[in-house]
Amino acid sequence: MLPPDCAPSSIPEDAEEVLIETHGPGRLKADLVFVCRRDGKDVGVRQRLANGRLIREHGLRDGKHHGWDREWDDDGRLAFESFRVNNVEHGVCRQWYEGRLVGWYLMDHGTGVDLWRDADGMLQEERHLKHQGRHGYERWWTNNTTIWWEQHFHENREHGIERKWLKEHGRVSRGYPRYYVHGERVSKRQYLSAAKRDPTLPPYRPEDDRPERPLPPEYFATQPPAVPPTMPANPEEWRS
Repeated sequence: MLPPDCAPSSIPEDAEEVLIETHGPGRLKADLVFVCRRDGKDVGVRQRLANGRLIREHGLRDGKHHGWDREWDDDGRLAFESFRVNNVEHGVCRQWYEGRLVGWYLMDHGTGVDLWRDADGMLQEERHLKHQGRHGYERWWTNNTTIWWEQHFHENREHGIERKWLKEHGRVSRGYPRYYVHGERVSKRQYLSAAKRDPTLPPYRPEDDRPERPLPPEYFATQPPAVPPTMPANPEEWRS
């Protein structure tokens, strides 16, 4: 069941579901994976619980995720949707909890800030992407005030300072900060030297060893009572 403002499924109604995989006991959910075929072509994938209830589906074109990608909760309510063009998110990506919209984020051909919220709409994950690869900060949040894990990427490779904190005390965990240059772990001395020559490396600042961070501006712009943009009839034409 889809909310009234959702577009129809990207999988044609007359597509045949062919079982390709079964997940049995030992997983969080026992589900069945079907490929959806029409006129001999794979046009989508669906996952169902053992009782047949749909929990996820996405369209396919030429073997790539293409069209609406949706997930449903255990009660059959839509929990998340995004639109993909050749494997990358494009347009408005919305998240619900128990049928209530808690937020969204915007992607332009896989470039933007992926924001994941909890049931109350508070930020849990912040992930900066470029063409669907990690590019910029990735942070895991607690109570909209502090983070407990932070990494920095450049062109989908770890390139910056990684920090983890003990949630109970707000202290940096043992073995952190860790320093990376183009995916290779280096010493602090090597990192400081490289950062002088490479502007894509975030500078080391002692105050950043504290877990407090400002919330990203994209978070405030993409949560109720604000209203998400309306997708056009053809989401492949959408631009930010």
